[in-house]
Amino acid sequence: MAVGPMDERSIDWKYARDRFRRHFQSSFPRWGSDEHDELAAKAVVRLLRAVRRSPATHIHGLIAKIAGDEEADAIREWKRRSARNVAFDDRIEPATPEPAISCEAEDPLTRQRWVVLTYFERHEARCLEVARRLLGGDTLRAIAERDGRSYDALRQQWHRCVVGLRRAIGPDDPIWDWVRERE
Repeated sequence: MAVGPMDERSIDWKYARDRFRRHFQSSFPRWGSDEHDELAAKAVVRLLRAVRRSPATHIHGLIAKIAGDEEADAIREWKRRSARNVAFDDRIEPATPEPAISCEAEDPLTRQRWVVLTYFERHEARCLEVARRLLGGDTLRAIAERDGRSYDALRQQWHRCVVGLRRAIGPDDPIWDWVRERE
């Protein structure tokens, strides 16, 4: 690579990607090649944005700076994820078996519960636990506090779950009375 002002057309992007990948391989030797490639791709995007803002006068220094920034971001994200998982794992209570619910139930609430749980079990697994807890009488705020999550993030997740359920069931189904009570 030449030294001097460089814009996006004069940068050897293959060289930059390989340099980033080697940096991440030495920084995170236990991580897999997929993680190294993902970090390298993020770093290449950062490099592209940087040279679009202003031409780089010393590309090697810029690559080293961006690799260090991306490395720091990866470590912060890893720590956040680890802290979230530890906090969540510490609060996991032993699972109690769910009572058998049938779609043949005569009680409309029991039938609604069966529909919601069955849909989430088959199509939106990430929503299943929240739905179970809401059906058990918890509120979104209580679930967020117990799991150490942001209430707003949980509310948005539940909203996306409800949108998927709404598309699958249809707007006129009486199940929406229950959902509106929980939102």
